[in-house]
Amino acid sequence: MKRTTMIILLITLFAFAGQVFAQEKIRFVNTQKINENYSEAIALQKKLDNIYQGYQTEYEDMARNFQQKQQDLENQSLLLSPEKKAEKQRELQEMYAQLENYKVQKIGPQGEMFQKQQELSKPVIEKIQQVIDKIAADNGYDTILDIATAGLLYYNEKLDITDTVLDELQKIK
Repeated sequence: MKRTTMIILLITLFAFAGQVFAQEKIRFVNTQKINENYSEAIALQKKLDNIYQGYQTEYEDMARNFQQKQQDLENQSLLLSPEKKAEKQRELQEMYAQLENYKVQKIGPQGEMFQKQQELSKPVIEKIQQVIDKIAADNGYDTILDIATAGLLYYNEKLDITDTVLDELQKIK
């Protein structure tokens, strides 16, 4: 609902751009460009990629082990007693449940990877937001919109100021 409202707001904004820009100081920022060019955001993404790769590698190892045991059972099924075959099938079901559980807990939508991303991203996002707030206040901008997400980043505090934001972020080091 918020996204639809934001899209309607942006369409209206662009339709009446001449009038709006004359009345308000509106600027745009491209957070995607900031994330691609700001050294702390780049380092954060590399760190997150490494964490994800660790989870992914462990998951793939577990999946290969499961597939190997499944193949072993298929190869030996004629040689196994019905009891032993049923036991191995239960083991496989447990392994599959563990595999799926790992996937959900580690790399699922609310898993450890998501939580680490939120935790590690917070300081970088806050620093970027502080710079945007400062530039808006220093220049008397009323509104700053994000080109990348069409989200409202700053309200009541002028066009693309992404390079200015990046310059200010580089000064903070």
